Amino acid sequence: MVRYEKPIIKKVSEMKSGDVFVTEYGIEGNWCEFIFKRCESCGKGMTVTHFHRIDGDDTEKCYEYRDIVETTFTVVGRESG
Repeated sequence: MVRYEKPIIKKVSEMKSGDVFVTEYGIEGNWCEFIFKRCESCGKGMTVTHFHRIDGDDTEKCYEYRDIVETTFTVVGRESG
């Protein structure tokens, strides 16, 4: 994995499969890093992000009550080929 010196804030339209992003997941204060696969709208004001864990390949989903055009990610690196 390639780590960036400083995190980059990206909109959904700027995200690429393989970007490593950090997010609060599950419970408050539980900060995790995941590998981005894709993101899509799943109804008015809702977004679903498809990702996999750094140590795995199985795709997981995270639903968020936020419109896709307002969704941003804090990108901290890039998955190595």
